[in-house]
Amino acid sequence: MKAHIALITIFVIFCSTALSFAQSEPDQDTMVPFEPGNEAVPIAGGTDTAGSAVDTLLASVNKDDALITVTTSLSKGLITIGDPIVYRIEVRSAENINIEFPDFGDEVGGLIITDYKQEGPLKDKKQTVWRREYTLDVFLTGTYSIPPAKIAYKLDQGDAKQLLTAPLFVTVESIITDDNAALKEIKPPIIPSYAMNRKMTALITGAALGLVGILIGLAIWIRRKKAYVPPPVPPHIIALEALKKLKNQGLIEAGKVKEYYFHVSLILRRYIENRFGLMAPERTTEEFLIDLQKTTVLNVDQKKALAQFLTHCDMVKFARYEPAQEEINAIYDTAVSFVEQTKPLEAEPEEEYYEEEED
Repeated sequence: MKAHIALITIFVIFCSTALSFAQSEPDQDTMVPFEPGNEAVPIAGGTDTAGSAVDTLLASVNKDDALITVTTSLSKGLITIGDPIVYRIEVRSAENINIEFPDFGDEVGGLIITDYKQEGPLKDKKQTVWRREYTLDVFLTGTYSIPPAKIAYKLDQGDAKQLLTAPLFVTVESIITDDNAALKEIKPPIIPSYAMNRKMTALITGAALGLVGILIGLAIWIRRKKAYVPPPVPPHIIALEALKKLKNQGLIEAGKVKEYYFHVSLILRRYIENRFGLMAPERTTEEFLIDLQKTTVLNVDQKKALAQFLTHCDMVKFARYEPAQEEINAIYDTAVSFVEQTKPLEAEPEEEYYEEEED
C-alpha cells in the first residue's frame, strides 16, 4: 500500500512540474518552412524480384542382361538447408535370384539418414521387386554426391555377382539469397512542416515521465516476486519416455520389426550423445565401437553390452536377420537396462523449484 501511494505521489509531482513549465512558455506556434530538398525521394529500381528454381529428379538405371535391373533416384536435385530428400533404390529381377542391399550405416554421401523404409520381395508379373527408401537431411551448403550403391545378387545355383549403380548428385543452397543479404540505401529523413506546440510538448513529457516512474516501480515489485525456473529434462528421462512411446506404437504387432529396430537403436544412440557427449548418431557402428574403447565413461561390462546391442540391431536392419520374439523383447529390455545403469546418481529429488531473484 505504501509503495502505491509513493508511485502516485511521484506521478502528481511530475505532472505539476510539466504544467508549470508549459504555463511559463509563450503560446506560440513555431513553423518550419518547406524547402526544396526536404521531401522524401524514392529510390530508383526498388522493386524486388525473387528467382525460382525447378527441382530436378536425378536417377540412374543399371541392368545386367535380363537378370536384374537397379534404379536409384532422388526426390529432389536442388534443396535449401534443412529440406529433407528421399533416396530410393528399386531392384527388379528374374525369379529365384537372391538380392542383398548395401549397408550405409547412419549416413550416405555426407547426408544423415533420418528414416528408413523397405518393401519386398513383391511379385510383378514374372519379376520380383525390392524397394528401399532413405530419408536424408543435410545442414551445410554445397554439392553432395550419393556414392554408387553396390547390389549383390546370385541365382540359386549360380555364382555371386555385383551391380554398381551410378552416383547421384544434389545441390544444397542457403536460404539467404544475395538480394536479401545486400544492404539497401538509407532513405532521407522526413522533416515535419511545423513544430509541435510547446505547451502540448511539456504536458506529454510530464505524462511520459510519470508513466516511466510507474513502470519502474512495477518492475521492482515484479522482480521481488519469486521467479519460476523449470529444471532441464535429464537425458535418461527423455530416452526412457521415447522407448516407452515406441513400444506402445505397435510396430512389432504390425510386423514392422526392422523399423522398430531402427528407432530403438537411434533412441539409445541419441541418449549416449546427450549423456556422455559421444557423437554416436553420426558414426557407423564400427566407427563408434572403436571410439568407445578409448573412453572411460563406461565400464567394461557396459561397453560389452552396448557393443552387442548395436551389432544385433545392425544385423536386423541391414543383414536381413529375422529375430525371434524372445530377442525382440530382450532388445527393448537391454536398452532400458542400459539407460537405468548409466543415468547419473540423483543427489536430490527431481522436482520443480523456485528461485528468489535479487533486487
